[in-house]
Amino acid sequence: MNYTIGQVAKKLGLNIETLYFYDRQGLLTFIKRDQAGDSTLQE
Repeated sequence: MNYTIGQVAKKLGLNIETLYFYDRQGLLTFIKRDQAGDSTLQE
């Protein structure tokens, strides 16, 4: 199942910007970009 970064942030109780920060630091290697450039995460 794929989740948007907003859905993951809500489930974890985190700010979306926090997840983007972690992604830029290379900590979230499971984040993929779709053809539109949107972030998606897989289980």
